[in-house]
Amino acid sequence: MVTNLYHLFDSDCVAGNNQEVSVILAETLKFEVAYCNNDYHKTLDYLDTVAQPGLNHIELRPKVLYKLEQFEKCLSACGDIMRPGQSFGSQKNVL
Repeated sequence: MVTNLYHLFDSDCVAGNNQEVSVILAETLKFEVAYCNNDYHKTLDYLDTVAQPGLNHIELRPKVLYKLEQFEKCLSACGDIMRPGQSFGSQKNVL
């Protein structure tokens, strides 16, 4: 059901006078659909299409990669969201 909703959130389909607000709303709704989706391959495909990923997109990527058992890529993605000088040992929960 969730995967069938992707087309509803295209920026062209979101009604509104302010195009910028419509695009932001559309991207937010697409993220929420991807976040709730249990098809992790489709979620990863969505994350790959985001032109300017926000923090929520960056944080979701390692979670999806972990669920797909792509542990090397997951570890690399976790390194992308950590502060410089921070090590994995300094956090109790990486994901």
